[in-house]
Amino acid sequence: MSRIVIFMNPKGGVGKTFLSVKTSMKLAETATVLLVEGKNGMSDAAVLLELADFRKLAELGNVAPGISSRLLGGFLSTGFPGLDFVSMGGESQAGKEEIRKILPAGYGYIIIDGGNLADFERIGLLDLIDMLIIVTTPELLSIRQSEYLSKQVRSFHFPSEHVRVIVNSTSIHSDIPVAEIADKIGSPLLFELPFEQSLSRTDRFFKQLTEKIVSELEIIPAKSGRYENLNADTDGVAENTAEYCALKEKIHSRLIESFHGKKLDERIREEVTEHLERIMSVEAAGIRISSTRQRLAKEILDEALGLGPVEDLLRDPEITEIMVNGRQKIYIEKKGIITLTEKSFASDKHLMTVIERIVSPAGRRIDESSPLVDARLSDGSRINAVIPPLSLKGPILTIRRFPGERLKIDGLIKTGSISASAAEFLKICVRTKKNILISGGTGSGKTTLLNILSSFIPPGERIITIEDSAELQLHQEHVLTLETRPPNIEGRGAVTIRDLVRNSLRMRPDRIVIGECRGVEALDMLQAMNTGHEGSLTTIHANSPADAMSRLETMILMAEMELPLPAIRRQISSALDIIVQQARIRDGQRKIVAISEVAGFISGEIVLNDIFTFDSQLLPTGYIPEFIRNADTEDAINIEIFKK
Repeated sequence: MSRIVIFMNPKGGVGKTFLSVKTSMKLAETATVLLVEGKNGMSDAAVLLELADFRKLAELGNVAPGISSRLLGGFLSTGFPGLDFVSMGGESQAGKEEIRKILPAGYGYIIIDGGNLADFERIGLLDLIDMLIIVTTPELLSIRQSEYLSKQVRSFHFPSEHVRVIVNSTSIHSDIPVAEIADKIGSPLLFELPFEQSLSRTDRFFKQLTEKIVSELEIIPAKSGRYENLNADTDGVAENTAEYCALKEKIHSRLIESFHGKKLDERIREEVTEHLERIMSVEAAGIRISSTRQRLAKEILDEALGLGPVEDLLRDPEITEIMVNGRQKIYIEKKGIITLTEKSFASDKHLMTVIERIVSPAGRRIDESSPLVDARLSDGSRINAVIPPLSLKGPILTIRRFPGERLKIDGLIKTGSISASAAEFLKICVRTKKNILISGGTGSGKTTLLNILSSFIPPGERIITIEDSAELQLHQEHVLTLETRPPNIEGRGAVTIRDLVRNSLRMRPDRIVIGECRGVEALDMLQAMNTGHEGSLTTIHANSPADAMSRLETMILMAEMELPLPAIRRQISSALDIIVQQARIRDGQRKIVAISEVAGFISGEIVLNDIFTFDSQLLPTGYIPEFIRNADTEDAINIEIFKK
């Protein structure tokens, strides 16, 4: 079984190639050796070997897999007995299959002269390296470069017990002792070589170095035996098994304990990562496949600093909803389809920690006395959490995500959510200051549409937004955002939507935009619309324009103002101009299914006239709204958009 050793340092001139070649030649006295030039460009190793011509890794494409080193030697011969040579020659990305062919060839040792660590990681070669030797000199720049390389090695979660340091040219004057140089780099000192011209011509030091490498390899667990399955994801501990989860929980617990109660967050990520690497070097020493170690470390960091298994889901821009139904079931909605993921939380306590991490920065709290909460993430995603005793399945978390890039009306037209003529009409409504109510069910896209319609408000107008959790993303310059506040632990200090609507009237608004109207604030909203605050927008939960009118009536009655129903309906018909009905259809797509005009109050009923209706697509009914027919600028409005 081949043992693979790589000599590395990003800085040139430290003697890395010279050491690689001399070590290979010395090892070849007792075993078959393949020397691989790992870096791109001109081959310094070939020059030292006095090779006028040499092979590149890509040329092994015609060599049969499993060929013996004896036969391969005729192709890669250097002229030195027992030593073959090949260059990666910039073909590292394509080298995986060729590496497969070389490893079973029966070489005693494969020595690699430098290269790009990230390339080795991508082709899976890093998982097979038995010893990584960082070569440095006592010069400050070389030491700094070595420290950087050591951090890069750790970032790939290459096992620290497989890393050694060689300090070359120790006769160069340095104020830093050799042992301290190795400590600064963060790996054990393997060897130190003095710098003397006479010594470069003798075997003595390279014999000692080679013997040291061989003796160290005897105590380092072999990794290169994994070559028969380079695509393997695990080594000893399979991902997502009970053993893997137990190891993750153990390392996570040790990481938390190492900070002695200090709160962990993104501000100290580098410090947390360093602690984690030290803990994993002990606890996860049995996992030698870097991809597995990287995933384990990433999951632990996500749990320590982020939102645990939810963190990856939040990075996927196509996921619009994350639904945590207890610690073991996490559902997502992607492109309108709900699916169950393989992710889970380690325990109810872990899930509660994540919920608390979300709600605390938003100034919210959740506990047995306040077991449900609405909040938002820093990216604007809407959060709802419910915990026992209200939830019988343990903590429940729902995250409604919004597009990272603000969706525009052209996007709705492109996806078929609205027709071009209907979009043009809504733009006219906003610019002519019509009061608009967006109606729809849960998850139908009301807030997204409200954001888009708000973008049509001309610049320079003073806009006040009012929400339970601030989600609207208006890009006009003159926008004031108000957000409700829940009661404190004594049950006092709450500020409701109604309070904010009343206060907004004293703030000289040109437009009032209410995220959602769901209670007694409906009365104050209608009064504002009726008293000079035209062009206001809001949303409501309802399944049709007619249902939206009924819901408004009910919410106003909840205000206990003892208004007769005809008076309530008259006020609604006077305040509102347009109802836009949003729906989520069977295939999960969100579409506008109706746009109606509130045409007045006749015989005790609110009159609604449909302007656009949905029949496989949103089409005009032929009805022209009254405000369009009576507009002084009728000639500037394209009447064609209303024709069937």
